[in-house]
Amino acid sequence: MPSVTPFVATEYDDYLPTHEVTPCGPIPTALDANGVYPYVSYCETSDRPVLRKYRFVRMENRLLEVTICPDLGGRVTSIIHKGCGKEVLLVPEVVRPARILPRSCFVAGGIQVSFPSHTLLQARKKFSIELTAPAHGST
Repeated sequence: MPSVTPFVATEYDDYLPTHEVTPCGPIPTALDANGVYPYVSYCETSDRPVLRKYRFVRMENRLLEVTICPDLGGRVTSIIHKGCGKEVLLVPEVVRPARILPRSCFVAGGIQVSFPSHTLLQARKKFSIELTAPAHGST
């Protein structure tokens, strides 16, 4: 009977310098040539990073230590081969999204999982406003 390799998973938060994506305007329009309504469109990536907190999950066994970041779409941010102690992936010191199309971006380094289809990381959630009607008889 084969021996079972111990597996350990830990979750933690860490701060990374992050270049924010800059919105083109406060509200997208249906006539925006560079936008897709109702999603906010982004024009550029900021020049100066800010510290942003990210959630990470580290999974390891006797051979590998793998770290993923759920806040970056489940991106695999690190794979360390324990036998030689080497990092397998490019691990940038900052998160700097490169804008691709009006509402998507690419972040360098790691492995971006493309499941169930090949899509880019969404820069932000879609814009929405909830309107409620006043109660009958109120002013």
